[in-house]
Amino acid sequence: MNWSRPENTKKIAETYTTDPAYEPYVAEVVVLHLKPDAFFELNNPKVKHYVDYTANDKYGLAVRFIGCLLASEAEVLIQDDDALDDDALVRPHGMKDLLAARAAGAPGQLVGFRGRTWNRLQEPQYHPKEPLPGLHPIVLTIAMATPKAMCAAFFKYAPAVEDLVADAKPYWNGEDIFLSLVSYKLTCVMPRIMPGGWPEPTASAVQYLQDDKEYLQDDKEVGMHKVFAQQHFQHRKRFVRVASRRLGIYQPGRQADGCGSSSQFASDEEGGMKRRRLIDDAHGCSDRC
Repeated sequence: MNWSRPENTKKIAETYTTDPAYEPYVAEVVVLHLKPDAFFELNNPKVKHYVDYTANDKYGLAVRFIGCLLASEAEVLIQDDDALDDDALVRPHGMKDLLAARAAGAPGQLVGFRGRTWNRLQEPQYHPKEPLPGLHPIVLTIAMATPKAMCAAFFKYAPAVEDLVADAKPYWNGEDIFLSLVSYKLTCVMPRIMPGGWPEPTASAVQYLQDDKEYLQDDKEVGMHKVFAQQHFQHRKRFVRVASRRLGIYQPGRQADGCGSSSQFASDEEGGMKRRRLIDDAHGCSDRC
């Protein structure tokens, strides 16, 4: 999505569609233009431009999954534009690894280079700490491969948490968390965090990932987090806890945690565990997922 960093977005689109090293892996780049003053054009048939200056108001951060649905390919790489420096593009071998991991994993499994995890002996939590490569509950959209069908599943389940994101700053903060939880709900397989293919985080980025209190001492702005630091992490911590309960997911990776089961959602607000059906989905995902 092209919002406030058109130079970054343009560089991503140009590199992936003109560098011969990406030819085996990139069929097209979808750019969703969200602001008139950020619009740009690329005269390249592999770059698909879509313009909707109302989409951000309607979908917030979840607009990236609208872009996913506009792709013509079944496999989609979603990449943020706020972590770009001279080297911060997915390497060609990283593209290859992402596609291989998607092919080897469950049909709806997410794969990426950055993620979040929690102690799976406890209830779902959100820790701003970078996990080691492997299976983890949350993959971040900084560079994430997903089947297009999972983006459709996101919007199918989104009404279950609309009240949690309605007043979030920005709107739909937690879209990466929810996509990860929906993917696990439907596949019973956690997202895979991959090594390599993406630059190592800088020292300042590592600092804010390790601990939100220590992060506040860092003067370098990283993405949205510097602006909304405390509210951002407090929101995401609560969002993980409530969203996972409503999806019936309690301890990913352990038995009887709600994956692949009917879409019965529990409310943990005031009344505790009152059951309520929000989405009719008898047995998880269809063949398309």
